[in-house]
Parts: sequence; C-alpha cells; structure tokens
Amino acid sequence: AATYSIWKGNVHTVVNVPLTMGILHAATVGAVDRGLEGKFEWFVPTRSWQGLADNESALRVYAEKNGKEYKTGASKLTFVGANGDEMSITAHSCVKSGEAFGLRPTDWVRGGESDLVDTLEGAPDDQFFQPVPGYSAFEILNFSSQFLFCRKPSMQVKITGLLPTGM
Repeated sequence: AATYSIWKGNVHTVVNVPLTMGILHAATVGAVDRGLEGKFEWFVPTRSWQGLADNESALRVYAEKNGKEYKTGASKLTFVGANGDEMSITAHSCVKSGEAFGLRPTDWVRGGESDLVDTLEGAPDDQFFQPVPGYSAFEILNFSSQFLFCRKPSMQVKITGLLPTGM
C-alpha cells in the first residue's frame, strides 16, 4: 500500500458528529473517484442506524388518512448514490460505535484450508462435546483455518470519528 496507492483503502474522518446521509455520500464519492461503480453496501453501528432510520422516517408523508395505525421501520435503507447504482445501509452489531464500513462484497474472497468443522480427524462423528480429562467439564472440539482477502481495497471505505451515540 505504501508503494501503490491502488492498494490503499479509503478512510473518511469526521469529528464527533452523528452519522448522516451526507457523510455516507461524501465518503462514497472518495471511493467513486478511485474507480468504484456498481452496488455498494454500508454497515453501521446499531445506534447510528437508529438515527438514520429516524431521520428517513420523519421525511415520509403518509398518504392514507383513514387508518388507525401507521407502521414504519426498515431493516435496510437503499438509495442510489454517486456509484451509479444502489447503495444499502444495514445495522450490524459487530461494527464498533464511532465507525462505519462501506464495501462491495464481490471484491472480498474467503479462503483457507477448512471451513468450521465440528469433528477432528480420528474423533467420532457423533461426539461434538468431549469430556475434559481430570475435570468435571466438557469441551467442544472444532477446527477452522480461514482468511478474508480484499481484491480491490481502493473501492472500500471506512468512516471514523462518528459520535458514538449517533443521536
């Protein structure tokens, strides 16, 4: 990444502000300037998601006036952005407060020697839990050897410095 800038990811830094659609658009434009086209997905912390969903819900105008109950809400927001295609925003509990990640899943490869398996070579197939010798306990025997690799890091984005509460 130090030699070839195409291997550097995009970091969009803000200073203690809640996540807004404007911040997502500005961060996306940086990746578009480096070649991003096509569908793009944002993963945001749950508190930041709530702020975005509340703002989008407040902009909605209800056409029906005769109903007794109006239901709003979504699990994903989708819009068209500078990438020329759909951009979706999804809340994810594994995203740390104060950060957000934008990526194209097609640019990521999962590889390795083995998916997660629940039996080891030589162990009986029906025994997922094994007794721990010398203790009154059980253990789980499993194995995994995997990695994630991004083929186009210049088209991925990380936002830092968001107000942790997002509100």
